Amino acid sequence: MIKFMRKALGLCVSVSGVVFGAVSANAIVIDSFDTVTSFEQNAVGASSTSVNGSGILGGQREATINLISASFPGATTSALDIGGGVLTYNNDIAVSSQLNLLYDGIDGNAGVNDFGLGGIDLTDGGLSSGITVSYIADADTSLIFRAFDSASNFSDYTLNLIGDNALKNAVVDYAGFVVAGGTGANLTSINAFEIILNNGGSVSSLDFAVNGIGAPTAVDEGALGLPLVAGFLGFAVYARRKNKK
Repeated sequence: MIKFMRKALGLCVSVSGVVFGAVSANAIVIDSFDTVTSFEQNAVGASSTSVNGSGILGGQREATINLISASFPGATTSALDIGGGVLTYNNDIAVSSQLNLLYDGIDGNAGVNDFGLGGIDLTDGGLSSGITVSYIADADTSLIFRAFDSASNFSDYTLNLIGDNALKNAVVDYAGFVVAGGTGANLTSINAFEIILNNGGSVSSLDFAVNGIGAPTAVDEGALGLPLVAGFLGFAVYARRKNKK
């Protein structure tokens, strides 16, 4: 008999001493992860859900789980849980899946890209040069940030995740976005934004957690010394235990 259950890893991390740089008072928040979402995909295929709330770029988050393969008997689940400032994403043993988070304005249709952000300036008028990401992963994979002008014009930043179950802090530098479709996106006037975890289900059995995304680093490096306290106090990660009984 195979038994799968979530297990608290017991990680409690304070990052109040980590310093990136000054944060703009009007910084763009992609997602604070305070608005709750919780759902599972239990078979090969895709399903989506959407939720409206504050602390979400454009006011609506559309989440899609695409479960690509499940080759171990009795292990068929990918699970997303968002709330309290943290997103967790867990997969049963040998399950490969991709998670997409889409921010395109309030349209009420999960998975349908409406391009409804109305030209948001991610750079906050040039005051912000990027966003900070604090995460834990148990396998090397990628986290893609995709900014759209339109369906045909978009740019990507690929963050290569280190899967050693240790807290990592990274900066997604706006200057590092590259053209991925058409003429690319103008980051000072975007109409949709997407986050893609584990593109194509590149690794299986992935367990991952990330803090709310959107504490931008400032262009002005003269104001160093501001502590980063973006909600990771008391950070707890839940993973799926992959035991055989």
